[in-house]
Amino acid sequence: MDVSPGLPAFTVVGLPDQSVSEARERVRAAANSKRAFSSVTFRSAPHASPAPAAPRPAEDAAALARLVHWARRWGPWSAADGCDGLVVDTTGAAHLHGGEAAMLADMQARFALAGLTARVAVAPSRGAAWGLARFGALRAEAQDVSPLLPLPVAALRLAPDTVLLLRRLGLRTVGDLAAIPRLSLARRFRRLPPADNPLIRLDQANGRLAEPLDPPDPPPAFRAAARLPEPVLDPTQNLPAL
Repeated sequence: MDVSPGLPAFTVVGLPDQSVSEARERVRAAANSKRAFSSVTFRSAPHASPAPAAPRPAEDAAALARLVHWARRWGPWSAADGCDGLVVDTTGAAHLHGGEAAMLADMQARFALAGLTARVAVAPSRGAAWGLARFGALRAEAQDVSPLLPLPVAALRLAPDTVLLLRRLGLRTVGDLAAIPRLSLARRFRRLPPADNPLIRLDQANGRLAEPLDPPDPPPAFRAAARLPEPVLDPTQNLPAL
């Protein structure tokens, strides 16, 4: 903090105990004793950070619903993906943003301006993009499903029990699962629901099975109009009522 014009006011954020108050006084004393310098640098202890906010499912869901429509700047169709993600169909739209790499960078930059940290990925299928965004690099770009193969089987959107079973069978990565004959996978997991069937999830990631996007309708746009009997030459007197 800059103390060249004088000692500024500051607040040490942390748990309500005596150590926080003592830390504030130590910083103030250091600033007073080094008035000749233009800056004072200090490091806060990890325990002095604010406590995490309580979960607010309703508010988070409402914010995610607004982000769904806001994200359509990158593609015509978008939808929520679970409670913590978005999916956008950018087919034929990436060139409008300078290419896929530039589009992903723009996504992260705009989310950062909104105070959000985003992991983004673009892939030929929705399943592959889901896995890369959550288990791949912070910004992943794939032209095929090969970057998905070294990722853990959880990248296929499988339930924890199914992931545990696959690990016990020695199938730890998507590549391990893809190397198993399809008939063996179909027989072994035929009783599982489609949303938790490793073979179906693998086919969705590879693009063999389509996953149609069900985007919500945009909110209605309202407009009011009033027809006047005579043309209005000077609208100044009507401005307060508008």
